[in-house]
Amino acid sequence: MKQQLTTSRHKLRVYQLSRQLEDDIHELIKQLPASEFYGLGDELRRGSATVAHYISEADQRYSYSLKVETLNLARTAIRQVRELLSQYQKESFGSTAEIRKQYQALSQQLWALIAHYRRRQQERQSRARIKAADALAFARS
Repeated sequence: MKQQLTTSRHKLRVYQLSRQLEDDIHELIKQLPASEFYGLGDELRRGSATVAHYISEADQRYSYSLKVETLNLARTAIRQVRELLSQYQKESFGSTAEIRKQYQALSQQLWALIAHYRRRQQERQSRARIKAADALAFARS
């Protein structure tokens, strides 16, 4: 049996949710008329893929500040997708309320992850300051 390679991003619930929403967007696009398939449909497809990409990219970053920066880009992409979904609904192509609600939940989860990374960054900086102060005190003695 071939062992499945699992990276940490695949364990992240936010990544799993973003991939599920990307699949939901693809199903939604199939309902578009041919005239909008390459317009609004293409924008929705790229936008939903961008969200998952940024989450994956953030997971691969080493520093917490880069993780936070990349996750903020993901949140920006979520806002764009939600606006496109509103446009989809306004043009009477179908209801997008549930998917927009799920994207809002994803945005909130990303915000919580950003707060976690910021706390970890502050803890790391605090430990580094203490270590430097101890080294300085030792050098003076």
